[in-house]
Amino acid sequence: MSFVRPEVGTFLKRWSEAIVWGLLTLLGLHALWLGLSEMAWVLILVGATLTTLGAAYTVGAILRIRLADPVPAEGVVQVDEARVAYFGPLGGAFIDMDDLNRVEITDRFWRLTASDGTQLNIPRGASGVDALPDAFTALPGYSIAASDWQRPEEPTVPADNVRTLTRETLPDRPN
Repeated sequence: MSFVRPEVGTFLKRWSEAIVWGLLTLLGLHALWLGLSEMAWVLILVGATLTTLGAAYTVGAILRIRLADPVPAEGVVQVDEARVAYFGPLGGAFIDMDDLNRVEITDRFWRLTASDGTQLNIPRGASGVDALPDAFTALPGYSIAASDWQRPEEPTVPADNVRTLTRETLPDRPN
């Protein structure tokens, strides 16, 4: 017998990483407050470190949760060095990161387009898909936050709520 309602259990399971990092951030803020009130430099340093790390990991966890699909899908994604591979029940494909020209995030798929026009549609619920946002950070000007919030520059938004990133729309990374 469970003392937690199923929907609450699902919510806690999905958001557990962000909750843990948020609690670490609060612990760091508490240590920072105590250090400042007591003028204890070691406690200030520990509190500032915990707060910074906790906040950064909390933001990353929230972005990964928002990009993940809670409904499992068929297939396995593998990111190896500079290559994204998808193995599905009806086939699969590889795309090298150097050839990657466009990344689209729809309601159900990650759609990767290579410079030669080859498309790779990866279901958002596939196993291993959580490695994609981190792998795409190697692209010039790409950020996980941009993939979650950037919208197409076109006047009409497609019906399936597509978010598009291309090499032309990505800002250059500062050196």
